Amino acid sequence: MKVLRYGISDDEFGELPAEQRSWHLAARRLEELTGQPWETVIKRSWPGSAWSEEVERDIAEERPDMVALLCVAFWVSYPSAPLKVHRSRLPGTHQLARFGFWAASKPLLGDRWFFHAARRLVNREATAAFFFEPEVALARVEQVIRVVLRHEDIALAVRGPLPLSIAGSGHFRAICEARRAALDQGLAELCRSLHVEYIGFDAAAAHPRDELLGDRIHVNARGHTRRAGQEFDVMARAWKSHHPGSGN
Repeated sequence: MKVLRYGISDDEFGELPAEQRSWHLAARRLEELTGQPWETVIKRSWPGSAWSEEVERDIAEERPDMVALLCVAFWVSYPSAPLKVHRSRLPGTHQLARFGFWAASKPLLGDRWFFHAARRLVNREATAAFFFEPEVALARVEQVIRVVLRHEDIALAVRGPLPLSIAGSGHFRAICEARRAALDQGLAELCRSLHVEYIGFDAAAAHPRDELLGDRIHVNARGHTRRAGQEFDVMARAWKSHHPGSGN
């Protein structure tokens, strides 16, 4: 059996062994539920304009039994100063933006106190940008969901966006959370209307510090364990809905 997982950077980021990551733990629980071995194929979850076409090609190539679609707060509620700089298109800003993206991806820098202090300073409405608007991300997820639903032999599970730990003022953090919540609520309504299994989250579901790595974005083994339970929950519901009487 195969899960085609449209996952997140936590699926591969850092040095944690695969056996401790949420996708692996959730698949092992699926094996217990179904009595079948499960393979997980990981693809990037990113709501670009061609995403639905990419998913159609992936399905044809991988022939999965289930699609696990993870929708990510990063798309709509992660404030990025380098992105703001990049979009300004002023002379020299391309190189500056590239450096900012690079620095944020390096634990040697991203885990340091001074990096977090700088992020708190620059994370403001006037100095940070977001990758997608919630309504754009929602529309592109809907396109993907409808692609999957055309394949009646494939179970579909959708996980909503988990809250991020955002640096900045309380006012700015509230703006970011409102954007995330808008996507979550839109996805919940969409999945309900299409009879797709969904798990969403409120602001209280944010990972505590002891479940995060030094960059305060990606999760450690404890965070992966918690996420595995959430992911298994919606995947198990999707499987049982698609195969009534199985896994009971």
